Amino acid sequence: MKRLLSLLLLVMILISGCTPGAVEPTFTDAQLATRVNQILTSMPTKTAEVSEAPTEGTDTGTGGEATLAAETELPAAPATETPAQPATDTPVEISTETPPLPSETPTESTLPTQTATQSNAVTQTETPTATVPPLPTGTLPATDPRLALGTPTTTDPMDSPNTWNWPIGSSEYTSMSFSAGKMLLTGLTDVPGWRLPILTYTNDKYIEMKAQAQVCSGTDNYGIIFNIPVFNEADRGYLFAVSCDGKYQLREWDGKSGEDGKSTTLISWKENSAIITGQDKDNRLGVMIKGNQFGLYVNGILLEQFSDSTYEDGYFGVFVNPDNTTKLTIEVDEMSVWNLN
Repeated sequence: MKRLLSLLLLVMILISGCTPGAVEPTFTDAQLATRVNQILTSMPTKTAEVSEAPTEGTDTGTGGEATLAAETELPAAPATETPAQPATDTPVEISTETPPLPSETPTESTLPTQTATQSNAVTQTETPTATVPPLPTGTLPATDPRLALGTPTTTDPMDSPNTWNWPIGSSEYTSMSFSAGKMLLTGLTDVPGWRLPILTYTNDKYIEMKAQAQVCSGTDNYGIIFNIPVFNEADRGYLFAVSCDGKYQLREWDGKSGEDGKSTTLISWKENSAIITGQDKDNRLGVMIKGNQFGLYVNGILLEQFSDSTYEDGYFGVFVNPDNTTKLTIEVDEMSVWNLN
């Protein structure tokens, strides 16, 4: 608006002239408007380059119009400071290798259940009690393997633990000692416990043990454990037992099955008069092993034959099972082996 007023004033001066004493011309309103328009259009114009946003005007100090600084750069927006990343001494390397899978917590696997079968074997028949006479003193029954086998391959008279290298002392399940020409094996728990001699073996053999229980009753039992696959573990094999009340049994033991192991009864408890009952009574227990065929003997009498291929060969030893009597102790007077191959 101020600029327009200034221009109108300039036009009026030009119209009135600058010469002193000159006669002032007279114009109509239309003539005056036309003249002003001519002057405005003939004046050179300067195109101001206006920035996208107006800047604050600069005061001239004379009260005049603020001049647009068209070529003046707009003040830069305050710089946003990017937070500095923490410096690392060592550059981080991204591994391209596949990390190993976590190791599985070792757990004990359950072995398949072994089913005891009696097929393809000699039929199990219990010798009738009435037809089994008591053993005559000094006379061997006709079925006694000693008659056919002759002198044993090796015999331990149990005078000391050194003949067959028996491990003496106490363990969690048993204690063993030697006294007066006998091995003493005591059960310390209510489950079977056994000891093995450090002795080589052949697959086919006849094992015989002469033993008796001290104080015993009922189903307290003891016997021969055989066909143990691994000597240092001794947690699998067969147990041929006789009880204080005159019965026998055959079981298969697999200590690697489940958390507590698995016992499979192959021959349930059977009574036979060949077994001398009661405490302090000697019995000769024998196991004939030929491949997967087992013959069970007591005092030279064949009690039963059985076939099983779970453990086809291995080590052997003696076991005791305090089923009724705390710390049941057996005395082993002699043990012999006949190698058959």
